[in-house]
Amino acid sequence: MSRVNRPPVSVSRIARNIKNAGADKITVVVGTVTDDNRLSEVPKITLAALRVTKTAKARILKAGGEVITLDQLALRAPKGANTVLLRGPKVCVVFVWHRRRHDN
Repeated sequence: MSRVNRPPVSVSRIARNIKNAGADKITVVVGTVTDDNRLSEVPKITLAALRVTKTAKARILKAGGEVITLDQLALRAPKGANTVLLRGPKVCVVFVWHRRRHDN
């Protein structure tokens, strides 16, 4: 998958979406999960992602959460039940900015 289609997702965006979706669901991110220092307290979440930064993983584990790989997710929820799929903002990617600039 190209880098344009897997932008990074911050822990604060995950925490915001978990409030709406429910804390018992597994959050799935096809991309990188990064830490956000503006978020003072990370909720307890179960996260499945391609890549997680060291600081984001440490904060999630400290809060009592769990970080799993996509392979482990396939064993746990083969049909994707009780999962929330998140993606980062595609408009923040530099490639999209350059492309939009040249289209005018």
